[in-house]
Amino acid sequence: MSKTLKKTTDSESKATNMRWTDDMDGFLLNVMLEEQNNGNRPNGTWTSHAYLNMCKKCSESFGYVVEKNNIKNRIKTLKGTFNSCHDLFKNTSGFAWNPISGLFEAEDEVWEPLIEANPNVKKWKRTPIHHYEKLFDLFAKDRANGEGSMSAKEKVRRWEKDKEDSINLEENMDCFDEFSMPNVDSYSPMVSPSYSCETSSKKAKKTPQMVEMLEKQMEIFQSGIDNVAASIRQGNEIAKEGLAIMMQGHEIAKEGLAIMERGRPRCYSEDEVFSELVKIGIPTEHQLDAMLFLIKDPAKMRAFFGVPTSELRRAILLKMMYGKEP
Repeated sequence: MSKTLKKTTDSESKATNMRWTDDMDGFLLNVMLEEQNNGNRPNGTWTSHAYLNMCKKCSESFGYVVEKNNIKNRIKTLKGTFNSCHDLFKNTSGFAWNPISGLFEAEDEVWEPLIEANPNVKKWKRTPIHHYEKLFDLFAKDRANGEGSMSAKEKVRRWEKDKEDSINLEENMDCFDEFSMPNVDSYSPMVSPSYSCETSSKKAKKTPQMVEMLEKQMEIFQSGIDNVAASIRQGNEIAKEGLAIMMQGHEIAKEGLAIMERGRPRCYSEDEVFSELVKIGIPTEHQLDAMLFLIKDPAKMRAFFGVPTSELRRAILLKMMYGKEP
């Protein structure tokens, strides 16, 4: 019993005082990419199910309980680091990220004007940012869409939409005003202005006329009910048509997003590059040089993976590196 209690206490202590390593970050990012690919991050927001899966898988891998706050805090740290580098280097030519050192590398003459304009940039010459390609897949889209800066605008749009929906509802309710309901009280036999109760014989003579009048008013009343029912049915049809239009717009948006995703350049990881070099038979002593050569230049990377067969990939790689055929 005491051993079990101690084990639980140690686990909770580790979770509270977590120190993330590069390997732990890499594992977490892989799990995040898996959850994102499984659709558990709609509109850039992680679902409760995604956090549950992250906590479970990290706990199993790290050997102690990892709580949701641990995950959220680490994601916030990783995203902040990525945003700093992404904003700095995305429009700056001459830089290349080295997956082995984790550093953005460039010639000194490229660094100098950047550091002169902003001395804080100097830290990135010696501060690595590991797993940049995974961070890019997770957060670059958020950065491009202006996540955070757009939140206030999104709230305004939502308020405007709610207001518009409320106005539309009031307009739909106004359609009932076209059908006035008969005032049944004014035709009650007890208060009818056309008939008095002077004598029982007169009352008896007037009764058939009163019944006829009431039947006529009931017909008017029923007609009003029928018109209201028709308006409700018509409103339902309009609502169905509106929903169909919304669904069609949703499908068009999905198709547009798919086209944008297909048009985005593929970002290959160092693992994929290295595996392909082994596959096409690059000698062991040249594999590292070949990998660094490819990942340093995205254009050469695309050219390498753009050819369809292993023989052609080997040929174009050697030609790009040494200017000759194998």
